[in-house]
Amino acid sequence: MKIGFDLDGVLCDISITELDLLHRHQDKNDLLYYMERKPLLSPYMFMTESDEAFCITSRVRKYHEITTRWMHKYLPGIPVYFLRKDLSYTNPEAVAKDKIRIMKDLGIEVYIDDSYHFIKNMREIEPNIKFIQYGGRIEV
Repeated sequence: MKIGFDLDGVLCDISITELDLLHRHQDKNDLLYYMERKPLLSPYMFMTESDEAFCITSRVRKYHEITTRWMHKYLPGIPVYFLRKDLSYTNPEAVAKDKIRIMKDLGIEVYIDDSYHFIKNMREIEPNIKFIQYGGRIEV
């Protein structure tokens, strides 16, 4: 089975609020902050030997290199995929559509994300992939 994981709030210990603050007040400490984040969840807890894991993140372009280095450090062997454009968390439908594009290209069957809004949008857009919310805030 091919399983996809969101990065921030699922694999990496960082919240949407922290990300929003970092993106609004960018400085030299951003890279250090990103590298010091610790893993939150081990994808291997969800996998058998025949499963494949992928990370799909909407981190902005300026953090692609540090994100790739973080993945190699903490989750070696799990490839990370970035959205085509820097999309805002305030546009969950656009983020959902681009994440689904990547999931379809990779053949992902199950995807785990911490965002209620992304999960809701992805379920409405793509009925053939199973979407699971893990962590995050409960919103109604």
